[in-house]
Amino acid sequence: MVTWCNEDGEVLMHSRTTHSRLFRPRVAFGPYRITLGRTRLTALPATAPEDFGPWPAVGARRFSYAEQHYFGNPGGYLHWVVGVSDVGSPAAAPVGCDEWEEPQLTEYRAQARINSVLIVGATIDLDSVLPYGIAPDHDRVRLLELRHPFRVALAQRRWEARRFLRRSRTQPTGAPLLGRNRTAGAGSEPESGGP
Repeated sequence: MVTWCNEDGEVLMHSRTTHSRLFRPRVAFGPYRITLGRTRLTALPATAPEDFGPWPAVGARRFSYAEQHYFGNPGGYLHWVVGVSDVGSPAAAPVGCDEWEEPQLTEYRAQARINSVLIVGATIDLDSVLPYGIAPDHDRVRLLELRHPFRVALAQRRWEARRFLRRSRTQPTGAPLLGRNRTAGAGSEPESGGP
């Protein structure tokens, strides 16, 4: 989560981005409810032609896609910007976005999952923030991962353990559980280490 404040400490806008398969926050705004990392862009209406956006961008090593939604009173009179950030997960780059027509944009929206949401007050000029401002800066997040490799490894282990437990629950009763250190088939003998 990133928060932008003024000099008086008032929050002007804030964003949430999922960077892990273990963190999938739900966000409700207007008549919609999304889950970061799971909900596709097509779950929300396309940006109307008279509105601003969408904002796609692909650079040498960065990319981002953002679209704005405004729902009036149900949305708290705030601008809700959803999209895909290179720092989030999963991240689908809008490759070729400079030459997109309506069919290519529709196809991208059907495939890409929302990994970031930015909630913006009325005083912010969105063109000065988007598309890269939808999420934390990629270089800062990348450097944080390098400083905390144990946390990254621990999160990966937790995810693998949960996946194994989910799969073991779906196995038929009496069926052998297959994992990294298990072998299939009844009566199989462990390999001996001797000659």
